[in-house]
Amino acid sequence: MWNAVLNELDWPYLIRFFGGLFAIASPIAAVPFFLGYTAGQSRSERTRSAFVATGTMAIAFAVVIVSGITFLNLFGISVAGFRLGGGFVILLSGLAMLSAKVGSMAVTDPEERAAEQSKLAVIFPFAIPLVVGPGAASTIIIGLHGLPGLQGYVVISVACIVLLILMYIALRLADPLFRVMGTLGMNILVRLMGLIIVVLAFETMAAGLTGLFPGLAPAS
Repeated sequence: MWNAVLNELDWPYLIRFFGGLFAIASPIAAVPFFLGYTAGQSRSERTRSAFVATGTMAIAFAVVIVSGITFLNLFGISVAGFRLGGGFVILLSGLAMLSAKVGSMAVTDPEERAAEQSKLAVIFPFAIPLVVGPGAASTIIIGLHGLPGLQGYVVISVACIVLLILMYIALRLADPLFRVMGTLGMNILVRLMGLIIVVLAFETMAAGLTGLFPGLAPAS
């Protein structure tokens, strides 16, 4: 049974989608933020925080996968329109990462101070919206539109599960990873991910524009 499922998967689409989602919700780029929000915790507490953060991301991914397209249909948003708008949101995420400001949604100072004083900080603002924010949500919904039907849900779900596994491993190994890469290495990685996101965003926006205005499509 599993061999049949694996053979039917659209592997090129899965790899492309996973690459885009990995760039936006990068497990390595999340490490320094996780260390900051769990400062002062013991090893066992940080292990628990890694599990809670990853579990929160899993719930957020599941909600977007299940209700994302329904949300668009409810408000009568076209696929092309969402590609254009979602691409713009992804672009903002990429530009923020190029400036070494990971995250696509601002958190007010009072909220951040309150969160840092609580163990809930790994849920908000770390897991949501720092890791699973508008950029990641837009990427998933656009991915579902690009591969409609059951296969699309399977491919997107597999990619999210793999990302969550890598995220949990990265958070569990946060201390040694940060020591190896250092601040400079982390900043370089974040900017590299940001550059990839910007390119993907322009491709998504271009697809949205040609969908809204077919005359812009190049002649075959």
